[in-house]
Amino acid sequence: MQIETLSDIPIFLSVARQGSFTQAAKDLNLTPSAISKRIGTMEERLGVRLFNRTTRKVRLSDEGALFYDYAERIFEEAEAAEQMVSDVTGKPAGILRLAMPVSFGLAVLNQAVTAFAREFPDILIHAEQDDRPADMVEGRFDVAIRVGRLEDSSLKAKKLTDIDMTLCASPQYLRENGTPKAPDDLKTHKFLAYQNHVRPKAWIYKDPRGQNGSVAIPCRFTSNNGDILVQAAKDGLGVVLLPSFLTKEPIDSGELVQLFEDYQSLPERGVYALYAPSPKTAPKVRAFLDFMGMWFREEA
Repeated sequence: MQIETLSDIPIFLSVARQGSFTQAAKDLNLTPSAISKRIGTMEERLGVRLFNRTTRKVRLSDEGALFYDYAERIFEEAEAAEQMVSDVTGKPAGILRLAMPVSFGLAVLNQAVTAFAREFPDILIHAEQDDRPADMVEGRFDVAIRVGRLEDSSLKAKKLTDIDMTLCASPQYLRENGTPKAPDDLKTHKFLAYQNHVRPKAWIYKDPRGQNGSVAIPCRFTSNNGDILVQAAKDGLGVVLLPSFLTKEPIDSGELVQLFEDYQSLPERGVYALYAPSPKTAPKVRAFLDFMGMWFREEA
């Protein structure tokens, strides 16, 4: 196999997995035209058509499917060899597979990850964003970032930072429904709930005197995505409880109004980096954990 073909294998695998030149381009930080050109050159060199292209989808041809099995095996063996050398030398290198939540990724984490990529040019980042908890084994992820309380797990966890929660509603909603003066007033309001919370249809809090309490709120709208709930709140659909990284901008602009500023929402929530336990953490993973810890300390 020619060396040019070997260098194009990561591109071929990404297009095959994503079924899209555009998505592969995002994964590899290239342009779709560059991806298309590299695949076209690869097909010319091999003398076969690797993909059948339509306006909506890119699918493996019969020859491409056959090549995929070998390409994946070659790529995994090359990655394993690279990791072995990295472990011996202690130099962070290789592919780092990250699983990140969507809203926190877009609002905060993407900036930290790109800063890490600049600091460690020998590490190739493969980041996937999904608000559902990632399957570390199935997805072959090295690190998963999770926001909230952690469930019991065999994975190791490094806490990166704390998350403040904000209860808020739009000025329009408060004009039409009244501003709650005490937590129990919320029983007559409509709640926009993040379904991954511990009790998504209730507000659990600590009052200014340090007393804990909770109030069930009739739920009107649920979602597993915070950005959708922010928009619903701005549109006047109800009261919402969300992380401050999502609510700060609309509160500063006046689109949302914070409620019960002297209260603390419970349970406390953190941002964690999860990774598999190992007698010796891979240098690329250790570098990422250390960098993220430092980045969030400096941003605090």
